[in-house]
Amino acid sequence: MENQSKVIVIERNKFAALVKSHRKCLQMLNILTYIYTVKEVSLTLTLQEICEVLHMTPEEVDTATERIYPLHDTERDDRL
Repeated sequence: MENQSKVIVIERNKFAALVKSHRKCLQMLNILTYIYTVKEVSLTLTLQEICEVLHMTPEEVDTATERIYPLHDTERDDRL
């Protein structure tokens, strides 16, 4: 049986960049949550805006959405 290591080694500066990016995302999420709850603003994005934010194509967004929220064929037809 092979030794399945659960350790990933990355450079210190790459790890620091990941942590910084993660913290920035958390801060943005906190701001958006505040706006939504206190100001009662509805936050919606178009598919094009989602693609720009995530740097994905519409097809990739659709595929990811289907993996997260699988629908039956009849529900999918109703959505369209």
